Amino acid sequence: MNLIGNGTVALLGERAQWERLREEPALIPAAVEELLRYDSPVQITSRTATEDMEADGTLIRQGTPVIVAIGGANRDPAVFDQPDRLSIDRPDASAQLT
Repeated sequence: MNLIGNGTVALLGERAQWERLREEPALIPAAVEELLRYDSPVQITSRTATEDMEADGTLIRQGTPVIVAIGGANRDPAVFDQPDRLSIDRPDASAQLT
């Protein structure tokens, strides 16, 4: 439900992307992945570590609750080139965490 609203707003703000999607409907699957990345319907969630692990030098023990900022991860410039730009044919959009 939120993907439809967020995606519509994003495409209305980027008319060239909207027009291209209308002209090339084969891009719809890639566009959905990109819209999930660009403005995640769920921005933050929580999980519980199922085993001991290390994240960025920090030990996380099994059973520890962890808050995950999905929206921030989906805009990580180490993962996505020009992460603040909507690109319906982004080749690595499926790497999003949404």
